[in-house]
Amino acid sequence: KAETGASMDRRREELTEFLEEIKKSGGPLDVGEDDPMVFYRGVIDAATPAYFMRFPMSMESLMQVADMNVEFFHVRFILNCLIRGVERNLLACVAKGNILGLAFLALREQIFKKDLEIKYLATLRGKTWDMERPSFKPPRGVGTFLIAGVWLLWKNRMPKLKELVLDSELGARRFYDSLGFAARGLARYALREPKANLLRAILSMTHGCRELSKETIREIRKLIAKQVKRLRK
Repeated sequence: KAETGASMDRRREELTEFLEEIKKSGGPLDVGEDDPMVFYRGVIDAATPAYFMRFPMSMESLMQVADMNVEFFHVRFILNCLIRGVERNLLACVAKGNILGLAFLALREQIFKKDLEIKYLATLRGKTWDMERPSFKPPRGVGTFLIAGVWLLWKNRMPKLKELVLDSELGARRFYDSLGFAARGLARYALREPKANLLRAILSMTHGCRELSKETIREIRKLIAKQVKRLRK
């Protein structure tokens, strides 16, 4: 118990120091390909470069989250992730210094298998606040981009997990169906295989990617072959 108490005290001290550093941090989000927080680089909209990465914890990123006011994610949730030590499960789509979407991953354990779950996912297009900058048009494809990044992360770093799953409202069924998800009941989905826009997003991320396992490359080749076969028909 004494050791547990001491470790909790150390954790509190580390968090306090980290939060103090965040308060002092300023300036725009400066993300580059060599940033250790970045997993993959791809594109959104027609050709806008974007990064799939861990949430870049800073005062600027927290202010952007507060400004976005998207479903599930708010500043308190981000800070709770820090307190619980699960901030590594928080992922973001960042383009031109702007956070455009967020995803939070979890492990879903069942009797005979473990799945990777997209617990929460939200994009700037789904935000609830009124536009103060009418000239800014939220980009398309951010949700697909995030799922593509999660798929690659799963295949490259967590291949022992059985499926990629998520829960969603009925209104999103058409979107998930179009990406290759299969409905399991009213609100649960599991990815059968990436197709259409999701497959294109994955291929975009693999371009120039230095971290691709042989198994991942083999699976992507099979997906491309299946897509070509469908197009020929």
